[in-house]
Amino acid sequence: MAIQNPLLRLFGGSSERPPVASFQVVANLCAVDGATNAELEAAADRALEILTERAAGTALGPVVGCNFEAGSVEIEFTVEASSPTELHRKIGEAFRRLEEEGTFKYHDSSTARLDPQQDEPKRKMVPA
Repeated sequence: MAIQNPLLRLFGGSSERPPVASFQVVANLCAVDGATNAELEAAADRALEILTERAAGTALGPVVGCNFEAGSVEIEFTVEASSPTELHRKIGEAFRRLEEEGTFKYHDSSTARLDPQQDEPKRKMVPA
């Protein structure tokens, strides 16, 4: 019995190039040590600038907003892809641009487990 990846049905499992599908990407960038409202607004402006200018064609129609109560910048954009590999590559490219060209650093749970005493400068933004 063959096991089929459910994403293949979405993208089409034939040898022909599957149709392009659109996906919404939503992320929250949270300040590590807190941030003022002005700092959050500046981070939102910078994130929007990066996504519209540097990740154009990858992150489509980006929008940003600030959640002052949670101390986060909320980002949403669309990614079009014809395969799971392309989808993940494009999402990774958008976040790579945010990290390389902005003041944003990505830390996942494995990073936190590996280096709990990490000496990071204050007020860096990381995806929640």
